Amino acid sequence: MAAPAGDETLTIVLVHFNTPLATARCVSSALNVVRPAFGDGFRMVVVDNCSEPRAFERLQDEIAALAAPEVLLFRNCINAGFGLGCMMALNFSAGGFIAFINSDTEFDTDCFSPLIAHMQANPAIGVIGPQHLSQDGAPTRSYGFDDGLCARLSRREKFDPAALPGAPIDVDYVFGAFMMFRREALAQCGGFDPTIFLFYEEMDICQRLRAAGWRIVFHPGASFRHIGQASLKGADTKPESDRALLYVIRKNKGFLSWLGLFLSKLVSYALRAPFRARHRILLRRLVTMGPPQASSWRVDQACNFEYTNHTVSEGSVRKSYSARAEIRPSPEGFPRDFVFADREAILRKPYHVTLRR
Repeated sequence: MAAPAGDETLTIVLVHFNTPLATARCVSSALNVVRPAFGDGFRMVVVDNCSEPRAFERLQDEIAALAAPEVLLFRNCINAGFGLGCMMALNFSAGGFIAFINSDTEFDTDCFSPLIAHMQANPAIGVIGPQHLSQDGAPTRSYGFDDGLCARLSRREKFDPAALPGAPIDVDYVFGAFMMFRREALAQCGGFDPTIFLFYEEMDICQRLRAAGWRIVFHPGASFRHIGQASLKGADTKPESDRALLYVIRKNKGFLSWLGLFLSKLVSYALRAPFRARHRILLRRLVTMGPPQASSWRVDQACNFEYTNHTVSEGSVRKSYSARAEIRPSPEGFPRDFVFADREAILRKPYHVTLRR
């Protein structure tokens, strides 16, 4: 494996799933703004989450065409989800600052440098996020507040671009389409929880950062364009969203907060179920829903993946490198009775991820 550069300041990580052209545009636009600012002091790691073979091959061709030695591409043998995919990428990074970005983002200006500069000037910041823009360049929501029942009842205002802050502010969490972490903060809080397949990873990790004493900051002076959920078009994501949110609330806020949110969803779906087929499905899935790990097929598989750097060569010999990741249930396992389990049992990692060449 080509070792990360010792002077690597920034690592950019993105997870790809069946959107090769959007991902290639993201990589290309990021390279255009990062290269002038960082020179050789950055690396970009692209994780393919077991896309369809044709999609992955197209992504390989698109990245090879960029002739970018800074870009490392590897492929998982399973769709490991967003958080676990991001954590795998860390094995190939040495950056003091790590930016996790969605593959459906594009960059017109360098938003990385202002964020790093602000973090360097404020060592208590653990994670920072820039202003999100729509495809047309209009400001959109970029940060949020803890999404329990009380928060949902007290914050119902519509998004107002005119009310955006003019300077960096502390928030509960920044949206996951772009999160830049200080490396030591990410390590201290344990990184993304791989139990969460998709959704609300940012809320969970920011709560753990805040509990460890780190600040979470939104910076309006840096921005990027976010197209939005390109890899999820046509998919019904509500059940997975419910599962993730209830898990995060139970894990971080306790049983009573979980119960209040669960009952509010139960009543909402039940009132609509007689009139809408989709809400009947959501209601059925809600009442039969186990903890995230109980229904996860990932715990019984070992994940083999390969990563390739198309520009690595020795003389005229082109080389590729391979590694193996293993996902196994932890000895403790997931709490059998998730709802009533104590918090310490829930906070234990439900499974281990090991990576080696």
